[in-house]
Amino acid sequence: MSLHSDILPKAYCDELVKLNYDVTPMPFSEVEEVINRSYREDWHQYFKTIDQEPLGSASIAQVHRAVLLTGEEVVVKVPSAQDRAPDAFRGRTQECCGSGNDPG
Repeated sequence: MSLHSDILPKAYCDELVKLNYDVTPMPFSEVEEVINRSYREDWHQYFKTIDQEPLGSASIAQVHRAVLLTGEEVVVKVPSAQDRAPDAFRGRTQECCGSGNDPG
C-alpha cells in the first residue's frame, strides 16, 4: 500500500514507507514481555539466550538471534506493538480512514 502513489497522495505514501523502514526497535524488556506472553511462561524455559540488540526492526516485527536450550541457533520474530506508528502518520490515519469503528 505504501508504494501505491496512484491511489494515495504522495505525502501519505511517504509516511507509510516510514512504517516499513524508519522504526525504533522495542526495548528488550518489551520484547521479553511479548515472548513471555506468547509462550505463557518465562522465555528462559525455551531459550539459553536471546540477543538484546535486534538484527532488524520494522513496523510489523523485529528479529533477534537466540539460542535454544538444545544449543541450536535460531532467530526469534517478535511482533511489534500496534501503537508504535510514527506520530505524523497516527493523526493522518484518523483523518483519512476514520476511527475504525465506522461500518461504512
